[in-house]
Amino acid sequence: MNTLFRIAFGDYEFVLDRTSLTYSLTETVTKTVWGTGLSLGWIELKERETGAITRTDFGDCKLISIAEKMGAAGKRILLGLDAPGGVPVDIYVICGPKEIQLTVEASRDSKTHLLERVGLLPGLCHAEQGGYLVLPLGEGTLLYPERYLPIETPQYEWDRMDQLPVWESLTMPFLGAVQPESALALLTDSAYAVGELGKSAMGSVSASWTYRRDPERRRLDIRIVPIPAGDYVAIARAYREKLIAERNHMTLRKKIREAPEKEYLIGSSFIKVNTAGDSLEDFPAYLNILKTELGLDRALLNLVFNRYHEVPENLVVDAFSIAREQNYKTVFRPVGKDDELITVEESKARFGGEVAFLSMRWREYQSAPSRWNFIEQNMQELENLKQHAQLIVQPDRWEWLAIAADFTVDSWRDDRGIYRVLQNVPLISVIYRDSVVQFSGCNHIYVQLFLSALLRLNPPSFALPTGITEGAEEMIAALRPCAMILCILHALTFPAFLTSHTFLTPNFLVEEALYSDKTRVVINQSETESYETDDLLLPPGGFYVRHPQLEAHDALRVGAVEFPQRAWRVRRSLDGKPLEQSEQVEEREFEVT
Repeated sequence: MNTLFRIAFGDYEFVLDRTSLTYSLTETVTKTVWGTGLSLGWIELKERETGAITRTDFGDCKLISIAEKMGAAGKRILLGLDAPGGVPVDIYVICGPKEIQLTVEASRDSKTHLLERVGLLPGLCHAEQGGYLVLPLGEGTLLYPERYLPIETPQYEWDRMDQLPVWESLTMPFLGAVQPESALALLTDSAYAVGELGKSAMGSVSASWTYRRDPERRRLDIRIVPIPAGDYVAIARAYREKLIAERNHMTLRKKIREAPEKEYLIGSSFIKVNTAGDSLEDFPAYLNILKTELGLDRALLNLVFNRYHEVPENLVVDAFSIAREQNYKTVFRPVGKDDELITVEESKARFGGEVAFLSMRWREYQSAPSRWNFIEQNMQELENLKQHAQLIVQPDRWEWLAIAADFTVDSWRDDRGIYRVLQNVPLISVIYRDSVVQFSGCNHIYVQLFLSALLRLNPPSFALPTGITEGAEEMIAALRPCAMILCILHALTFPAFLTSHTFLTPNFLVEEALYSDKTRVVINQSETESYETDDLLLPPGGFYVRHPQLEAHDALRVGAVEFPQRAWRVRRSLDGKPLEQSEQVEEREFEVT
């Protein structure tokens, strides 16, 4: 009797043994074997009487029923299992043209046992020497096998490397692995999913999904996407396509069509203004500096007052009024005392801001009946905010708010202890750059911040004192080219998303990014070494960016053209035509400070 289901579709072959419930998966284009004889998963149950917890492999459960169907979505295999204590487990495997979907329903407790956890596809998503895992921590990270070093006794729970919950650690619900010729993405959608990492005796690292007990007992879904010749960008692209297919992704263009005032974000800057006192005498002059010296035609001003609750309300209103007279938008937060938050309507009436932060309160999260309930509550609050504010800020890294939020400010950065063994990559720029404006922090001291923002084509955010009007020529001179290049580039490229990212040197300090509109960026983050190829010579801290309507660089050579000394050089088309065809080309040069 043949006990195997053998399914070949598109770029993969999937073989399932109906007796042991083990499987094999091969990506057929490059012949990469991702797994042989692997378990579909396991279930952990807690005995009501004793509290003892036992783990049982799906293959050791009693097989009650089995069926297969062929439909428009592909081949479907249905398995009915009986786990110890009479806990029912239903497994659905759907093999489609591009992916395999594994769905598990294990939502019913029995009289003697309670469901604790479910683990799916252990060992499938793995990386050996020459490969790496893809983990959406912060904006995105890579874990190389030789770097994996679990923290035995982490100081904080969020420093753990073996347990990465979607809700507390991972910013997006996917895992991935890359081998020399193939990539694999595991996409899920549960708020109770946990990425579990491990390392084998042979030195490979693996990541798999486990699921904590869900109060709402929702079913568990994983999509397995084999990607021939793929990399971390291709894995992020697979997640992006899932969001688009499920209508959980909205572009900035569509948001602007529905609410034209959101266009103000395009090519704008975010400025946190510390008033450093109760006087606004210099504030009009300060705003004039922003316009004339920094060239900021539009900006979001987040006005910060010392001892906020002691500042007279009329002072705050005056500050917002002065800013609006200069065509700058102002930011407010719902504020209050002793955890009594005033409403958005009251805050707007008192302070007059046009931009609102969605206030995500940890206290409310902890008291919510479930994470799904917390999401629903905050989506309702978001709808309320839309009635009273023109723009909505996405707080922290709550990824599920991206469909409704308009911008973030340095929200995807994460500096926890585990980052010392991980390599940062801009996966957010693949998934959400054309959906949410992402302001990146810059200042006049560290060029690395500018390079990071440039690589992502993000507009800048600055923290400035109102004292900028008093002898701050050096600061203004350094910030002017940063603001000019980043703001103009964002206005030109905001509909684009990252399609390729490459580390050009073994030390990861030189990076190249390509975008869907063909914009190219190369940055050299080394403080001591130049980077040279046939088409570029970048000094330490140098860069090159090319868009059809703009070229900017700090380079000693571009192609065959050499430059005797360093400078930030910018060429820009002013008539909307490509540089080669434009009859109005502006050229500017800034001294390197």
